This record gives sequence, structure tokens and C-alpha cells, in this order.
Amino acid sequence: ANTLILLTDVEGVLDVSRKVIREFGRKNQAGLFGKSKVGTGGIESKINVGLKSTRKGIETFIANAHKKDVILKILAGTKIGTKFL
Repeated sequence: ANTLILLTDVEGVLDVSRKVIREFGRKNQAGLFGKSKVGTGGIESKINVGLKSTRKGIETFIANAHKKDVILKILAGTKIGTKFL
């Protein structure tokens, strides 16, 4: 696969103020899951998959499954959700 799109019920990876982190790399992971957990229901495992896939050269995204045409928009280059670096 060249591209992996992980769909969820939130807009992407969220920071502590609940804003979408548009680009996510290893540096973002530090402290994200400490005492004040930002993620809910499985986002941590999605982040781990995203980072591993990216390291293997697979372009990876996390986005909201409920957004209309989300997959087509990501493939067209629209900035939706979180892209892994």
C-alpha cells in the first residue's frame, strides 16, 4: 500500500486544547499520553500504527469517518485530519 487512511470519530489527532494537529511526527508524541490524556478510545494505537507505517514509507492519515468524501479529499491533497510525517 502507498497510502493508509485510518478513520475514526474525531477530526484527527487532537492537542490539549482539542485542536487538530495537522502534521504529526515522533516529536509530537512525547507527553501526549501522560497524566492528562488527550486521546480517547483507541487514538493511541492509531498514532502508533501511523508512525510505524510512515517509517515504512507509507503515507498515513487519521481523519473523521463521518466527513463527506473524506477519503477522496485526502487522496486529492485536501488538508483534512492529521498527516503523519
